[in-house]
Amino acid sequence: MKKYLVFALIGVVILVIGVYKNFIGYIRYGKSFNDTRRELGVPIIEENFRPNDDYLMWYNEQRVYPRHAVKLLSTNWLSIDIEQDNFEFIKDSTVVTAYCYYHHEEKCYNIYLSEGGSERKISCKTLLKLLDDQGLSVKINCKDC
Repeated sequence: MKKYLVFALIGVVILVIGVYKNFIGYIRYGKSFNDTRRELGVPIIEENFRPNDDYLMWYNEQRVYPRHAVKLLSTNWLSIDIEQDNFEFIKDSTVVTAYCYYHHEEKCYNIYLSEGGSERKISCKTLLKLLDDQGLSVKINCKDC
């Protein structure tokens, strides 16, 4: 009987940890964290974004280009490690995606541009120029890693 109780308690602990980890991003680092994002120069979770099932990802429901398409968080329980923002626009009838990785500890960006099946690293200033040329105004504190 004690053996089953121990297994049940372990199961409950695992379940509680899983629920906590899934919801920490949504509760602690959701839209309520946008003021801090503004101070850091990181794109905010926009009003038209909806959380995904895992609650560490928000997506833009609108399929209008250019757009801020996705916000994805990588957490380590009580803080954010990396915040990823994907921006999409159309170039020569092809969807181009910019993957922007903000490293919270170093306060810097790694940015990659994916177009036509190839991916290359670009600077933050290059990203802002590309998005501005597409008519998408984004406020990013440009510091490359």
